Amino acid sequence: MRSHILIGIPALLLSAAALAGTPATGPTSGLEKVVGGAVWGMPFADFARAHPDAAYSAPAQLEKQVDPASAGGLLESYDKDPFLGLTCTVDYGFRDAKLYEFVAMWSGEPPAVDKVRETFFRACVARHGKNFKREAMRLRPNSDAEELIPVFCWEENHDRVLAYTANPAPGGAPPRKAVINYSMFARDDTYISSLLVGETLSADKLAGLWKNLNAIFPPDDVKKP
Repeated sequence: MRSHILIGIPALLLSAAALAGTPATGPTSGLEKVVGGAVWGMPFADFARAHPDAAYSAPAQLEKQVDPASAGGLLESYDKDPFLGLTCTVDYGFRDAKLYEFVAMWSGEPPAVDKVRETFFRACVARHGKNFKREAMRLRPNSDAEELIPVFCWEENHDRVLAYTANPAPGGAPPRKAVINYSMFARDDTYISSLLVGETLSADKLAGLWKNLNAIFPPDDVKKP
């Protein structure tokens, strides 16, 4: 599951993640066309009924009919998803038969991703609100292709929701396509916390990373109702 956020290409047979956070009270986000109301702590049975096209992600269970009474990691895949129209894979993970992690990953050629980048981020803000943290994340850490990227971060008592886009890795390293990532991890996940380094950067360095996104989401807008 860590490979989803570090490398950017989803492993189709890995069980993983699930979005969380309190359900948004604002406008319905385009993200709902993909994640279908998935929230932290959602019972597996309720989720399975709301996602009839999901499949078990364990290799030995790929052809097995999902049973609402038998919790396990789930997977949904789209050749052309109903939100952004890109190749998309979503991994959902359950603990004690409740949703606790989530990763949605879209991929495409850079021009296609650039075309929907703003739509994606606006949908994230519609779902989670304007009170996001302007974070910086180490992408592909401890590799020759490591780089810092700007990341939207929403934090609740129990979860942390992240949203970012990334261009193909430099030097021909995987991934070779641009990606969009929308994911949730437990707030106390120390590994994910180690990748978020915004507070260690100078104000100028962080502002430089966020320069283009700040043109769309000015910092002062966070203070507005």
